[in-house]
Parts: sequence; structure tokens; C-alpha cells
Amino acid sequence: MGEIRWDLSGFNVFMESQYTTICDLEEDANSLYGSNNFSELDSLDWFLLNKNDNKLSFLLLSISSLFFNNEPEFELFDIEKLKKIELIDCIDNFIDKIVMQEKSFFSIKNNQLIVSSDFLSACYKVKISDNFYFLLNSSRGYIGFLLINAIESIVGYSSSNSSLFFNECLIKMLKLCTEEVYDAMDDQDEKYLLMLNELEKDCLREQNKDARFSEILMFIKNAKFTFYDIAMDEITR
Repeated sequence: MGEIRWDLSGFNVFMESQYTTICDLEEDANSLYGSNNFSELDSLDWFLLNKNDNKLSFLLLSISSLFFNNEPEFELFDIEKLKKIELIDCIDNFIDKIVMQEKSFFSIKNNQLIVSSDFLSACYKVKISDNFYFLLNSSRGYIGFLLINAIESIVGYSSSNSSLFFNECLIKMLKLCTEEVYDAMDDQDEKYLLMLNELEKDCLREQNKDARFSEILMFIKNAKFTFYDIAMDEITR
């Protein structure tokens, strides 16, 4: 099974697999089953298994960019207190109901990413891959996911990276990912443009040493274009 990666700029997590494009995936659609967004009309994320061996073939789960909070209630969550359950024993409860979640939470102290509309109602944990768990409620319904060792899962990570300064820039980025800030940037608030520019300078200085900074730069590029009609030079990822 492929490793789970956190795509910062794309606001998703994905599993490394044989499918590199959605077109490749569509060619094998008849051999796969599960939740999917092929129609692009529903609120489902991608969680597809192979019909022949029931092994996970493709995973692409959305991370909400509008409600990215680092809230005190994160401290109330303890993965160790959740009951462990095997995927085979609960998958029928939610296989076609992997619904996109509305809130995302990150703890730099715990190095954990939680994407869930209501993670405090979690009763069960289902290990999908190393460092990655589905969260289920008391009815064994899917209510989101947990990624531990989240920083090391970010696209571009290398064991040779120094994390201290990157972590500082990551927190600056995530503090911009709230509804309040987006509303202000929608009104072209100069304060947040200045913050984007300062963060951009820091990341440009470091991107050749650590590929993860390119992920933050892509976020900055998209924010400046979307909210301020400013186009950056193409970033080499």
C-alpha cells in the first residue's frame, strides 16, 4: 500500500498509487468500488478498492480550507482512547459514504492533522495506512480522518530537512486559512497582502533547501491571484 501524503497547496491528502491522473483512474473504474466523485456533483471524497482483492487502490480526501482552526478542543482529543476496529469489520457501514468534512484542525505540538466536522464524537479508529486513521462515530459511520506525523507527510519532505523554520512558515500559512481572513482578502485587505508578501519572501529564500516551501508558495500564488488579481511567476515544484 502506498504512503499517505499531505498536499498543502491542494488541500487534500492522497495515497501514492499506480494512478497518477483521474483519466488513468477512470480507465479502471469498472474494476473499482467505493466512494468516488466521478460525477463531480456529489459531496463524496475518493476511497476506492479493487473488486478482485478488496485492497485500497486510490485515496484522495479533501481538507477544508475555510475552517482551518487550531482550537483548544484539539486538546480534548486522544487517539489512544478510541476503540480500534479493523477495516474489514466496519467498511460496509461507510464504503459509499466517505463524505467531505467541513472542518480541519492542526496541532503543531501533537504533529497531527484532523479533518472532521465533529471529531469529538469519534468512538472508533480504523488504521488505513501507517500514520493514517479513519474516525468513526458510535454507529460506525465515517466522520473524518486523522494523520499523525503530519509534518513528515507533507509533499516534499526529506529526512534531511530542518523543520524549525518550516514549521513557523506553516503556522503562518494556516493562520491565513480561516473564513474571517478569506473575507478580508476578498475585500483586498492590504494587511493580509503584506503578510502574504512577507511569507513569500521567506519561502523563496528556502525553497531550494526544502521542497515543502514550494507547497506554501503555491498557496500564496493562488491566494494572490484569487483575491488580489496578482500573478506570480510560475513556480517550479
